Amino acid sequence: LLTTCFLATALLRTGFGLVRFTPLAVLHELIGSQAAMLVAGALASDHGFAAEYLMLAGTNLGGAVLGMLLADLSRRHALDRLRPDHGLASVEPRSCRLFVVAGFLFAGLPGGIVFFAEDLLFHALVQHSAWHATAMVLAAALNAVGFYRLHLGVFAGRMRPGGGASEPPPRGLLAVATLLVAATLLFGCWPQLLLGPG
Repeated sequence: LLTTCFLATALLRTGFGLVRFTPLAVLHELIGSQAAMLVAGALASDHGFAAEYLMLAGTNLGGAVLGMLLADLSRRHALDRLRPDHGLASVEPRSCRLFVVAGFLFAGLPGGIVFFAEDLLFHALVQHSAWHATAMVLAAALNAVGFYRLHLGVFAGRMRPGGGASEPPPRGLLAVATLLVAATLLFGCWPQLLLGPG
């Protein structure tokens, strides 16, 4: 019953992420959905507990990068809503690249730690219930759609007149974000660094 409740929460939170318009609120819902999935995995089996551990690391790393970049962009560009005319990719190319890589790794793209965690989570849930596994796959897919919507609403399109920041990003922000993305890739390629031997 608890597993069902947490998977329902994951679907509900990702649904909220698809209808919210404030960038940080969308990110908050996606992180909440990932967190609910990882708890569902921990309840399913021992494999699910290993998946939870990896998913926790991946969600925290990815959420930190996305949150730092969004908070900085919101402050410097007054991002109050997702809009098709923010067009920040043209003036913030490094932030855009980091955001895309971190976001898709956060959502479970192959190569990142969340992909490995979701694979373990799927196997744990499919042994428990096919319905639970289906709900997990649907939540993961909708989280990827939610992230893509977030990316489009911040970086895509042609910048409206008067847009653009008057100051560069804080010193070291992009370096820290790059290190966190590298850690996500490192743990995705070698998850035993987190899980230990055996």
